[in-house]
Amino acid sequence: MHRFYRAQITPFGPSAVVITTAFQNAGGYYKGESFCIFPEPHPGRAFTEIKFDQKTFAESPIALTDEFMLEEALGQAKIDLALHIQEQYSGKEFLLPPGELRLEQVDVQFLVHLRVRGAGEFLWDIQNKTKCDDLQKVLEPLFKLPTLTRNRMND
Repeated sequence: MHRFYRAQITPFGPSAVVITTAFQNAGGYYKGESFCIFPEPHPGRAFTEIKFDQKTFAESPIALTDEFMLEEALGQAKIDLALHIQEQYSGKEFLLPPGELRLEQVDVQFLVHLRVRGAGEFLWDIQNKTKCDDLQKVLEPLFKLPTLTRNRMND
């Protein structure tokens, strides 16, 4: 499983991109991944893998599922976003929108638009690092998309 999000860190400019995954590997471990891509004026990234050994918690009072791991991966993404904001925007609060940072769930079309606009190069890194087959299958066709050509039209 995977989910895509965007977060507007500053009131203007591009959004941060967050991708989360959840899957169970052959060894019985529930795994999750969190991929955060931070926009200008302070670009960066935070890629995190989390895992839960289901065998250790065979009689757990909670259901260890992909949905549970997606929530945990999203929680990790929120931590990574908060750390980025704290490190990059401390003393520059005027650049941040008022209130709590909001993550908006989006579909793959959001990534399609980034890719054709030439702003999706980070997807190669995610494709190479993810261990989630489902996410790899969704990203693969994006690399075959052409980039838009832009020409200014004079009056």
